[in-house]
Amino acid sequence: MSNKPIDHSLHLPDLAVKGFGGIRELIIKRLGRVTLIAGMNGSGKTTLLDAVRVFADRGSANVLQETLQRREELKQDMDKDGDRSLAPNWEALFFGRSFFPGATISICPLKENHQLLLQANPATEDDAERFGPHFTGPLDADTWTIRGEYMGSDRHFILNSGTRRNYTSGLRGSAIRASTIDSGPLSGIRCTSFGPSPMDSETIYWLWVNVALTDDEERAVDALNLVCGDRVERIAVVGESLRRGSRVVVRVKGENRPVPLRSLGDGAVRLFGVALALA
Repeated sequence: MSNKPIDHSLHLPDLAVKGFGGIRELIIKRLGRVTLIAGMNGSGKTTLLDAVRVFADRGSANVLQETLQRREELKQDMDKDGDRSLAPNWEALFFGRSFFPGATISICPLKENHQLLLQANPATEDDAERFGPHFTGPLDADTWTIRGEYMGSDRHFILNSGTRRNYTSGLRGSAIRASTIDSGPLSGIRCTSFGPSPMDSETIYWLWVNVALTDDEERAVDALNLVCGDRVERIAVVGESLRRGSRVVVRVKGENRPVPLRSLGDGAVRLFGVALALA
C-alpha cells in the first residue's frame, strides 16, 4: 500500500435518489463506513446499490449499460444486418420504465453541490449536428438523447428505436462509448460492486493484476486466511490468457499441488474479492 495518509472522509455521507429504476424518491440522512440496507424482496435494495455505482462513475454509458444487462432489462431489436438481437432497454433506467420529455434521474449527497443529473429528451437537429458522423439514422420520434451533468461537466449520448439503439453501427458496447460526448473531465470515484453471487474470475483477475508482487499481495493472503485458518500460503493466476481459461489458484498447507481458489468456498472468494478491491 502507499504511504500517503489515508483519507477517512466519506464520499457519500448521506444520499438522495430520485427517479432511478423503481425508486421514485429516497433520502438516507446518514451513511456510515459500513451501512446495512434491509428490506423485503423487491423493495429496491439492489437498485440503491446500482444508484451508488452510477453516481461513482458519474453516469457513464458503460455503467448504465452494465446495470441494464445485469438486470436483464433488454428488448428485441435488429442490428444493421437485419439480424434479431437483444439491446439494452434504456427506458428501464427511469422511474416508470418509460421516456418522457424531461424525465430525470438525480443522485447526490444531501448537503453538497455534487449532484449527478441524467435527463432524457427527444433528439433535436442540434443533437444530430453535435454527434456529426456518429449519427447516421433518420431523426424521428424514436430518437432520444440522455444528457448527464455533474459539477459543471456533462456528457451526451444519442439513442434510437424502441430499444434506444445507438446510431454508430448498431453494436451495443463500443458504439455507445464512441458516441458519448463529454464537455469536460468527469473523474469518478474508484468503486467495486459486489452482487449476491461470488465475484467472477475476470474481475478477480484484473484486481489481482494491480496487487501482484506488491505489499498488498501479502495483505490479500492475510485477509483470505481470516476464513481459511492460516492454511493459504500463496496465490497465483495461471493459464495462457484470460480468454483461454486463466484462473486463480492457491497453495494450501499440506497440499502438494495448487488448488482452485473457488474450491475454498464462496465465502473465501467473496472475502478475497473484497480484499483486492480495498487494496
